[in-house]
This record gives sequence, structure tokens and C-alpha cells, in this order.
Amino acid sequence: MLTGPVGSVGLHCRASGARLNPSKSNGLRVGPHPERDPVTGVCAVSGVLFPPPQAPIRHLGIFLSTDPAAGHAKSFAGLLHGVRETAALWRQHHLSWLGRAYVAKQVLASKVTYHATFVPPEASMWARITHVISAFVAGSGVDGDGAGGGGISHPAQHVCSLPWEEGGVALVDPSIQAECLQAKVAARLLQPGSHPWKVLLQHRLHRALPSLGPAVLVSGMHVTLHQLRDRRLLGYVRGFQRTQPHRLVLPDALSAPQVLNERLCYNRQVLAGGQPLQPRHFPALAEAGTWTVQQLAALVHPQQPLPPPLQLVWDCLPADWRATALQPWQPEWELCAVAGLVRQVESGKLYSVCAANGGMEEAPDAALPLGALWVPCCVGFKHLPRQRQGGGGAASDSGSDSGSDSDSDSGAQESRRVPLLVGPWELVQVDPNAWGWGKKDLLAFTVKSASVRRVQLRALRCLPGGRYQPKSGCRPKLWGPPPPPPGSPVPPTGLVVLETGWRHSYDTHPPGSGQRGVRRPAAEFEVGLLPCQAPGRRARLGVWERVSARHAAEPQPVPPSSATLVVLPDDTIDAAAPGDPDSAERCLWVAMRRADLPREQYIVLYRILHGSMYVGAFLHHISVIPRQQACCSHPACQ
Repeated sequence: MLTGPVGSVGLHCRASGARLNPSKSNGLRVGPHPERDPVTGVCAVSGVLFPPPQAPIRHLGIFLSTDPAAGHAKSFAGLLHGVRETAALWRQHHLSWLGRAYVAKQVLASKVTYHATFVPPEASMWARITHVISAFVAGSGVDGDGAGGGGISHPAQHVCSLPWEEGGVALVDPSIQAECLQAKVAARLLQPGSHPWKVLLQHRLHRALPSLGPAVLVSGMHVTLHQLRDRRLLGYVRGFQRTQPHRLVLPDALSAPQVLNERLCYNRQVLAGGQPLQPRHFPALAEAGTWTVQQLAALVHPQQPLPPPLQLVWDCLPADWRATALQPWQPEWELCAVAGLVRQVESGKLYSVCAANGGMEEAPDAALPLGALWVPCCVGFKHLPRQRQGGGGAASDSGSDSGSDSDSDSGAQESRRVPLLVGPWELVQVDPNAWGWGKKDLLAFTVKSASVRRVQLRALRCLPGGRYQPKSGCRPKLWGPPPPPPGSPVPPTGLVVLETGWRHSYDTHPPGSGQRGVRRPAAEFEVGLLPCQAPGRRARLGVWERVSARHAAEPQPVPPSSATLVVLPDDTIDAAAPGDPDSAERCLWVAMRRADLPREQYIVLYRILHGSMYVGAFLHHISVIPRQQACCSHPACQ
């Protein structure tokens, strides 16, 4: 908001030495603005131009407007144009497929992720940006390094995006990278530290979702824009939920304060009829303002039974939780907010607390105020690496762009545990010690590890069963399926399966009919096509055909519960559970990386192992060349 060089702003300019030129300034005001001239748009008080909603103003690279959709569309339309220009510039250099993958990661994707961290674009815009980057990486023609295939990545993107030691080349996915950057904000909300933005964000989540608040991040609820009414907040929540955090502490091993802090709704351990409780099915919870186990346990009295609706909820709790909630408990840590001290109850040690990050430092000589009030508090521990003596150590042999649990376990002796104050138990929304990913809790969240986890989860969904396991690596197509159990028939090798599929495509394609599909131009990143306009994607349908297809897809109504709930087997199961770190697949990819081959040789070997070598049969199989060009032209091969 700019009010011109008069009034309070003028006083500030004179005091700070700042200067403001109203003729070069633009303003944005939310709400009525009677001082603005409807014709010129200039404010009569400040002399600053306030453009209409159709002309957003640019601030820190983001277009702002009273019409958010117009601002977002203009921001990402400019980004798409910039990515196209940059791709066309780098296209002039002769780069290998791996070199173009590096450029896409370091140059193209970085132009988008900054803006998408604030507000993610629409799905169609994400698809267009991703298609531009994929077309650049795929390149054109069949060069010496085997680059080709238009905008299609071979091997597929969910394979190329894997870490080096798991069979990929760490190919960037801008949408996953942007979502993990947004997930970092949600992770910081659950981590220690007192900041004003946390108070505001918690208030907005409690207002939108009274039954959960910030606990929605680890719940089984699928949040929609209609519930949060803010695309940026929705991006924070969805980005964190899609990493699929799970319980590190089993439900029957939770401590008393952790049990009391559990939420009643959308909790996959509190089930009614096999499904988590939902507020609309139990309105008594909203009437009583009871959303946690502690609030419900406070209503339980031996002489006075609970009302039937609340008694039904109480019976849904696990038996161990009901017994723990009714028993007195002794806190392990206590906080004196007035003095800023934390006390370990068992040893009596005192720690001073940093309000900014929750860091605790032992303070044996701290003076306690008279009548100090101690309240139970939650303390977490973060593992920090020790500074090694005599140099920075050797680099990783695998050359991986991502860390691994095995590496962290081997260096566990080189780390130190640092206590951090999460807060008083009555204010803690989610205990960061009880939730995490694999062996790491919420305090160890990093964008890099979250991006790798998202890529691993996508590979588990896209690759057939048994072909990929996190940390074990992706099984090369050239190897074929995994070995069968003893006594079973020996399956064909991977090369036989690949050649059979290629020959089937060749035999089913009638001779002389030309190319089966129209290959997309290599420079397609210079032309923005809608999905329905992209050639070779799908057949064009008439109006009545589209109407008939839409009516045919309508009859099956979706139950309301499945529309608002993501049903998982159990929140104690790691969706990306690691496999054998010493598997043959991982040893293969690590050995390839250690060989330090030239890029051209590495690409050839990589494509051969994944069954994506650009020979005639494969190029015809993926509709890049016609049937008559798939065979060798040498007379001896005719």
C-alpha cells in the first residue's frame, strides 16, 4: 500500500532518507477505494496509479491483483515463455542427453520453482511447462548419443528421476520439487521455534479445520480448496501429505502425553466400522468442543457416564489409550516460561531456551524465580554432524545426488543429539518425535530427502511389482523378471521379452502404410499446444461422441467418505520401506557410477540396461520411424 510522499509516508521518507516517486509507483488495495479515479485509476490522495484487476502489478517477480486468477495466469504465462526462450538458447549447443538433463535441472526448472513455491500453477499449466522441459531433454533426431523421441523420455521419467545408485540419473521434476519446497513450510510449522507466521498459520488451519488444525498434516484427510479457501495454504498441506509421513512410535508404545495429544477425527487408529471418525458423523464432538483424547478423557467420571454419542467415540479408542488417558502420569520435561528454563525431572538439570529456534543449552547456574510455575513440555532431539578432525573427508563413491539411510546409519557415531524445545504439551499440535519418514523424524526434514522420497513413491506406483524397491534400485529390463522360486520354470531373459515386443509391433504394422503415429516435432517447446491439440495423443471425437462418453462415465456415484478420505492400510507402515541395500541392482548402478565413464558411453550403457537403446526396432516400437526404415539397409540383412 503506497500513500505517496505526504502524511505518514512523507514523515518516514524524511526520517529514513528514502524517496518515492508517485508517477513511477503502482498500488494495490483490497476493498473499496473511493479516492481512486475510475477513469485514470490515480488516487487523489497519494497520486499513485492503482491499475484495474485485469492489469496486475509485479512485486518480487509475482504478479498481484485483486483477481488472483488473473495474477497467477500472467505470472506463469511469462514463465512459460521464459522457459521456451531459454530452452531454445541452450538447444543451439551440442549437448548429450545427460548434459541436457543437467541443464534442465540447473537452469530450466529453477526458473519455475521459485514462483511455484508461492502459489502453484494450474494442472494444465504445469503440464505445459513440464512438456517444454521434457522436450528439451529428449532432444531431436537420433544423434551420436542416441537422443531422440520428441518430448518422450526413454527410459520413462519415473525411472530417470530416481537417484543414481537406484538406476536413474536424478532427472528433475519441477512439480515435485516445487511441492517439496512448499512442504518445507508445513514441516517448519511442526518444528520448534516461535515465529509470528506460525501463529497466523495455525489460526488459519484451526479456523478452516477445527477438528484437526495443524494435525491435518499427518492425518488421513484429503483436503480440498473448498475447505481451506487458499491455494497457497492448500499447497503447503498437500505438499507435506504427499510425502506420506508415518508413525515412528507404534500406537501401543506411545507415552501418556503423546496419547493425550492424539486427535479423534481422521485418526487411522480411532476407527468406527473400519473407517476413521469424521466430524459430520459425530456432531456431538463439535457441540462439546472435544477434538483430542485429553479433552474427551476430561469428561469421563466414574459417577457420571458419558452421553451416548461421546461414549461411542470413547469406545472407538484403542484399549491401551483408554487406560493410559485415565491414569496419572509424571512428565519427563518441564518448562518455566517466565524464566525461559527447561528442567529434566529425573536428573534435575536446567537448560536455557532460545525462543527463535527452541535450542536448549545446559545452564547449571541459572537462578530460579520465586514461585516459578513448571508445566509439562515436549522436547525433541535433532542429530547434528560433528566437525571431523583433519579435513572434510572423502566424497561419496556412488556420486549420488541424494542421501541414504545406510549412509546416515554408518555416520551415526559422528553425530550428536541436540535437545530442542517443541513447546508446552497443551500447545503442541503434533509431536515431531512420533512422526517421520523411514528412520528420520519431522525434525530431520529436508527438501532434498523429501524430493527423493516423492520420486521413490512414484516409481513404486508406476513400475511393475518386484522391479523396484527403494534403496535396492530399479531392476534393468535387460535382466528380465526377478528369479523365480526353486522348482518353477525359468522365465525368458529380458532381452527376449524386449525383442518379442518389438517384433510384435513390427508384425502388426501393415507394410507400406507409413508411420503408425505422427512424431511430435523436436522443437515443440517453441510452440504451445493444448493437450487436445497435441498430435498423436488421442483421437478427435465429435460432439455427440463426447456427450455419450460423458454420460457413460456418470452413472457410478462416488461415496462421500472416499471423496474426503485417503484410506491407507496403516499409518505405522512406511510406504517407501527400503529394500536390501546390498542387492545386485544397486551394486550394478553404483559400479557404473564409480567407473567414471564418458557421458556418451554412460548413456549407451544406461539405455541398453533399461531396454531403451535407439535401434530401428525400438524406434519403430515407439512410433518414431516408419516400418520400412526400421530394418537394416545392408544387402546381407535383406
